[in-house]
Amino acid sequence: MTTVWLRRFSVVSLLSCLLPTVLPTLQAADAQGDAAAAAPRLQVLVNSAQDGPIAPDQGLTLREAIALTNGELSVDRLSPQEATQVQTAQQLEVGSEIGFNLPPGQTTIYLKEALPPLRSIGLSLDGTTQPSYGKSIATDGLRPIVVIAPAPGTEILRGLTILADRVAVRGLSLYGFTQPNDKRPAVGSLLSADILVARQLPELVRSGDRPEPPLQGVILERNWLGIAPNGEAPAVPSDFGISIFNGSGTLIRNNVIANHSGSGIITGINAQDTLINGNRIKRNGLTGMADALRLEGNISGTQIIANEIRESGGSAIYLFKPEGAVTIQENQIAGNGNLMKQAAMVLMGSGHQVLENTITSQSGPGVVVAAYPKSNGIIIKDNRFSN
Repeated sequence: MTTVWLRRFSVVSLLSCLLPTVLPTLQAADAQGDAAAAAPRLQVLVNSAQDGPIAPDQGLTLREAIALTNGELSVDRLSPQEATQVQTAQQLEVGSEIGFNLPPGQTTIYLKEALPPLRSIGLSLDGTTQPSYGKSIATDGLRPIVVIAPAPGTEILRGLTILADRVAVRGLSLYGFTQPNDKRPAVGSLLSADILVARQLPELVRSGDRPEPPLQGVILERNWLGIAPNGEAPAVPSDFGISIFNGSGTLIRNNVIANHSGSGIITGINAQDTLINGNRIKRNGLTGMADALRLEGNISGTQIIANEIRESGGSAIYLFKPEGAVTIQENQIAGNGNLMKQAAMVLMGSGHQVLENTITSQSGPGVVVAAYPKSNGIIIKDNRFSN
């Protein structure tokens, strides 16, 4: 992956370069979305870490659980043993729930191919339901038990693709999701992430199309992204952590986001009213787009509050030609700029507020304000700078 020339291009323009190679497959996958609107509310318990084609057998897999909540698989196609793991729950206030009861020692789901997108409005995909979750406290917070990763030798673009409002993903570990080696890494990797938030698959968005309304109210919390539950970096790093391609009101809270080739969090068309709070974001941008947080598109109302951002390849926070203003407050920013000598924060646009942050041991300046074409009314107040 290259390091410098990526600065000149937007996420949207780079995505459009891959359309001819991915469009036929993705149009077929996107056609399944209509069934999700009529899907019943279900409580589904995943009790098998196996992956493969959907088939009636002894255990219910994550792939089958997603297909059930999407309305793409009916309960009568399950085996009697699998059907006991599914309950109709119309009384649920938000949407369907997918929980876990994986056997001890079999809590890593090695994917053989990409999972179906999450299309059920209000779905909760909750790794904290796995028995013994929360009984031991790791140095980085509650340690996930349920792991989602590509099978050894398998290249998968994304871990979870969220295409429905108010989906919540909690308590999972995801890593190893990357663009296949035969694609141009500087372009293709922008399609790849541990978790993608979008109204529609970004590969189907053509340059000049009128944007779809942004996805509303996604919650991502207590996940470990790009890092295995043992706390170590995986042999194959993910390209990006969280990609908000087109979402509004996304909550990213209390996650550990680490060891990505590119940015830990990246935004595209819309990411307004995003709240990034209480995360540990470290060692990202190791070989490519080097910034821990790289925000572009409409980011009005976004707040970056009380995060720890360390040891990234470039800036901790890089605003690239955005629309709207953000608040950056009470973050601990240390030891970034390991790959590229640049500022801890690079700001473009007007009206941003940078308040009460601590910035230390940066290879470049603390804060740089760049014209786009003008940057007015920025408040930089009560911050602490050292080393």
